Amino acid sequence: IEQIARKRGMPVDDYNISYLRNLTLVWTVFFGFSIIMSTWTVLAGDREIWLLYNGLISYVLIGLLTLGELIFRHFLIKRRERALADVNTE
Repeated sequence: IEQIARKRGMPVDDYNISYLRNLTLVWTVFFGFSIIMSTWTVLAGDREIWLLYNGLISYVLIGLLTLGELIFRHFLIKRRERALADVNTE
């Protein structure tokens, strides 16, 4: 994610690097969990379970994680802007 941010010309300072690395960890853990669940649905041998997880639940979870990250980022950016404004007024 850090490399994508750099390629897009986004500011990548120490604060952002820490955030982006943590975000990469969250997505890595999520996709690791998803791989385990997907594998389990195949091994379970039940087509309905496979369809439910791989065709619905996994996409809902991806959407929720994306939405959660966007909301978190919004509040994080606002908090950082306030902190920088406080530093600049001192």
